[in-house]
Amino acid sequence: MKIPKILSMYLPQFHRVKENDEWWGEGFTDWNTVKLGKPLYSGHEQPVEPLAYYDLLNKDVMRQQAEDMHRYGIDGMCFYHYYFENGRMILERPAENLLKWDDIDMPFCFYWANQSWIRSWSNVSGNSWTEIFESTERQEGTGVLLNQAYGARASWEAHFRYLLPFFKDSRYLKVDGRPVFVIYDPADIEHLEEMISCWNELIEKEGMPSVFFIGNGGDYNVLDKAMLHEPMNTWLDFYDRKFQNQYGFQFYLDYDEVWEKILHRSCVDNNVYLGGFVGFDDTPRRGYKGKIMYGATPEKFQRYMTRLLIKAGNMGNEFIFINAWNEWGEGMYLEPDKRWGYQYLEAVKKAKDFVENYGDIVGEACLDHSLQSGNDEEIKSLSLKSERYRGYWKTSRRWIAIHLREETICKQFLNNKYRKIAIYGLGVMGELLVQEMDKFHIEIAYGIDQDEHKGRKFDFPIYRLQDTLPEADIVVITVNYAVDKIKQQLSEKMVCSMISLNDLLEFAQQKIEDT
Repeated sequence: MKIPKILSMYLPQFHRVKENDEWWGEGFTDWNTVKLGKPLYSGHEQPVEPLAYYDLLNKDVMRQQAEDMHRYGIDGMCFYHYYFENGRMILERPAENLLKWDDIDMPFCFYWANQSWIRSWSNVSGNSWTEIFESTERQEGTGVLLNQAYGARASWEAHFRYLLPFFKDSRYLKVDGRPVFVIYDPADIEHLEEMISCWNELIEKEGMPSVFFIGNGGDYNVLDKAMLHEPMNTWLDFYDRKFQNQYGFQFYLDYDEVWEKILHRSCVDNNVYLGGFVGFDDTPRRGYKGKIMYGATPEKFQRYMTRLLIKAGNMGNEFIFINAWNEWGEGMYLEPDKRWGYQYLEAVKKAKDFVENYGDIVGEACLDHSLQSGNDEEIKSLSLKSERYRGYWKTSRRWIAIHLREETICKQFLNNKYRKIAIYGLGVMGELLVQEMDKFHIEIAYGIDQDEHKGRKFDFPIYRLQDTLPEADIVVITVNYAVDKIKQQLSEKMVCSMISLNDLLEFAQQKIEDT
């Protein structure tokens, strides 16, 4: 299984801009929101506090973020990109600085958050709001701060020219050389197909392959892929519960239930990139009009990430999208805080390591039940058992192939005139070996197996490894795991030849090929 790259949403908000000074007060960043979070019910974990408040215009901060992402298995940052009508931008400086700071190894792509900015933290009619930042006096007007509009070809060309230096950067994420560009709301772009054609025409003139367009939903005939932006995509499945909770929040949902919904969603092909989320609690921004996914822990996140990686890998996805690296105001952050430290980042690394080692073995079906128990040792035990059975299947195929060529591994016992033959492991493979040796009238001196009850099946004595073992000319090890360790243990108790069943089969197969 090829493990998908993990891309994390990245909010380039944590630095001062003149617009925030104007709209929310001098020196405002989303850190202000985070600091003023407050518990709204018993057990509500607010405010959250990072290990360090930072400014994204500081090069050392972004360098540290790049080091952390590599250390813990994040493959790329998906920067939110804000580009409005007439080329108006905001929060663009972190990405522009990264482009200049080419010594910072931070793979990245853009996620165009193509929505108008409104005073969504205000009491403008029709908008959710919290009194933390606004007075109770009703604001006049539409509340639109930056209007999203797309224009025609001249506007598309200007937008493309701005993006081109990023697309050309070696760190920019690509699929088969095609720069990745994600669009939050493709349906909002009236002339989307024409805009895509325009960009691809322009980039081909630059000697580059076409842009790889991914949409949060959208038409596969226009976009290359879709992605599932979580948990926003999934909480719509719970719409019938809106405001129907004891606290009156817009959504108050069980973290496990939301994740199970994500993991059990049917995806018929690999045209959809899967998404996941760290946690969610936007009450620092929206007060009682907020949404909460309660019950998140790093341990749970690790288990769900493991399952998501396996599911996406089985689908052949190049990427999964995780929300988020640093959405502190919405409670979605991988970055370390004072409660959990680095545990959420460590959860990503553990999940990725597990899938690299066991993903092909256990498969999504096995993980689906076992991971809910929260017992990592149980999962590892299951994966080891699965690996053993897969090994037995491979051994059986090789053995059958040898028999079809009228060859047998027993000839090696006869040719070497072994008289005292012991068999280690009397499971399925051991029983088959006994049957084959009986056919050639080769005597078995004894067996070695931890299950003493297996002696009832055979007419030779059975010993356990810890017993005193009689002399033997050779011991055949029929298990396909820990063979070197078993040989070491046997060598401490006896002096004789030792060989694995797989080596015997390999010798027999080589003899067939030589003839």
